[in-house]
Amino acid sequence: MQFQDDYFLGLSNTAWSAISSISTCCAVLVALYFPISEKVGRRKRVFLIIEREIRKNFRVLEKAKKNHLLPLLGDNVPIPVSIAFTIRQINLDYWEENKQAVSELSIKKYSEYVGINDELQQLSLFAQELLFDQKSAKHIEQIQQAFEKVYLDMKKYTKYW
Repeated sequence: MQFQDDYFLGLSNTAWSAISSISTCCAVLVALYFPISEKVGRRKRVFLIIEREIRKNFRVLEKAKKNHLLPLLGDNVPIPVSIAFTIRQINLDYWEENKQAVSELSIKKYSEYVGINDELQQLSLFAQELLFDQKSAKHIEQIQQAFEKVYLDMKKYTKYW
């Protein structure tokens, strides 16, 4: 049996050139597609986790409202510590970590999230101040006003979920 230089595994040089061209083209397409799909996937994951965090915080606020933990404005009754502890369950860790990434990914989504999360952060700060000074009427009014504002804004925001 004589060995032919033109053929390897029964394919000619032209066939091998075609196969290598096709495989190179596929590799280039994958190299172009991967970063795009990775960015879209990361974007969806970031938005999904932030929205999940917002929903969780909304449930904390609903729990506080349902349990009637918030006093009426004008009451001179000291705020129970349970209000402050309930509101302090608000968690903004993921938002704080990824605020910069969200602003780079979508300015529209960032503007939606920043308002709600800033209000939640303010409410949480008021609750923290309450733990130190439970009898302050100023803190009672701040908590009540901030809570109502955040609750109504979040109710509008979460009505689509």
